[in-house]
Amino acid sequence: GVATMRPGFIVPNGIAFSPDATRIYYADSRARTVWRADFDLSTAADAAPMKARWRLAPGGVDHVFTHFALRLSVFVARAPNNLRAPEGMRWVAAEALDGEALPTLMRKVLAHAARFEAED
Repeated sequence: GVATMRPGFIVPNGIAFSPDATRIYYADSRARTVWRADFDLSTAADAAPMKARWRLAPGGVDHVFTHFALRLSVFVARAPNNLRAPEGMRWVAAEALDGEALPTLMRKVLAHAARFEAED
């Protein structure tokens, strides 16, 4: 299900974690504000879109917006090919991702996750 973690956003367009995954950052582009809250990594999987063996990929993804720099921690998991996508979501085959309208930041996240998977 979906739970409201923090009300009052106007245009929420970013959720990120500190490199050590102890803080979560919420961005709101219209308010030009980034909020920070403590984060407990041991409970992160509770908020994931599906049950899986989530792992923190080493390193992170750096991205600079016009008004702030961001470093994302990336979590990865494998899902069986026959797993249904969570409600309101869809799976996209890795070879079809180039055709998706993804922002540059998410393309960086996908590349980082793919490198981790290749090394794992």
